[in-house]
Amino acid sequence: MTTKAVNLTTLGELTKKYDEKKKVQLNEEFHLYIYPEFAPSKIAEVLKELNTDYFNGDKKGLKIDEIAMTDWLYFLIIKKFTNLKIPNSLKSKMSAYINLVDSGLMGQIMMSFPEESIQKVLDHIKSVEDAVDQLVDSDLANKTEQVIKALDEL
Repeated sequence: MTTKAVNLTTLGELTKKYDEKKKVQLNEEFHLYIYPEFAPSKIAEVLKELNTDYFNGDKKGLKIDEIAMTDWLYFLIIKKFTNLKIPNSLKSKMSAYINLVDSGLMGQIMMSFPEESIQKVLDHIKSVEDAVDQLVDSDLANKTEQVIKALDEL
């Protein structure tokens, strides 16, 4: 079996699918474009933004913690994987979130994404959670070992 060497051109070809848009008709009056394939790098950006928004929202006195984290995650997916021009400032994002929810379109937009793409985001979250759990377990095991050693030395 003959194989090809990977180069920048082939990498570009392999990632073209992440740039493809699909028109979604929301109702008789409105449509938008979605990016049905979620690039792993953009998924990481969504999760980083989720973390940053919750951390900064507390510091800035914005009541983002009153929004369910899953709802904010879905909002950020819409922000990252549609042609909606949602601003980056947290205050503006919160206003856009409220407008999106109140318009009744948020669920409809989320349903337009392929289930596999949403599952990629959820799998990424799960892998991060697992990694954190391993670190905590590892740290706990190390601390337990240190305590046992210290007790043995008494």
